[in-house]
Amino acid sequence: MAIQLVSAIKRYIGTAAEVAAFPLAGLPVGSTFFESDTGILKILDQSGALVNAPSESSVVQLSGSNMELYGATTATRPAATAVAVGTTFTVCNASLDTTISDGTNWVAI
Repeated sequence: MAIQLVSAIKRYIGTAAEVAAFPLAGLPVGSTFFESDTGILKILDQSGALVNAPSESSVVQLSGSNMELYGATTATRPAATAVAVGTTFTVCNASLDTTISDGTNWVAI
């Protein structure tokens, strides 16, 4: 397979039946189709066929990570060392004061 530039890809969402009936002619390689009823993501390959990505059992699931935290005051914010680096904490006030953990301290952003 030769390297192909993937540009101007299109992203579609629909049921499996809608995706199966969708006309693929003229769409760029790499365009994606998410089957909302099955959770399967399909990618248009270089032959013009839809293939499951990355496998037949590919189902989109949330990771369960919690990188965005909210609270009434900073008093409810956990220690910066207790959360993953990059976690944000937003105070639910008029200015939505937000800080981000660098792994050691909370830094205003």
